[in-house]
Amino acid sequence: MPERRLAKLGRHEGMVTTSLTGGEMARGDRPKADFSDVESASSSTAPSPSTGSGRTYTVRKGDSLSKIAKREYGDAQQWRRIYEANRDTIKDPDLIYPGQVFRIPDA
Repeated sequence: MPERRLAKLGRHEGMVTTSLTGGEMARGDRPKADFSDVESASSSTAPSPSTGSGRTYTVRKGDSLSKIAKREYGDAQQWRRIYEANRDTIKDPDLIYPGQVFRIPDA
């Protein structure tokens, strides 16, 4: 079995390189990093648009924006608040569908 020793090879661009066999290792001889099994994730302290203030409501059969506003705010005239908070999802405020999930801004 060959003798293994740790040898300091020197500094290259601010990095110290070492070798277990004592021989020099050229920059091109290093194995490439394999990140194929890495999964992405994110972390932030800022609220994301989907988790901002307020809550969500899932539309049920027979709902309208004014019915949802009456239930959530006690005032059917507040339907525009829900509409404005969900303009990206609601194309026509008179046409909402069961299963749609709307952000309900805080009162």
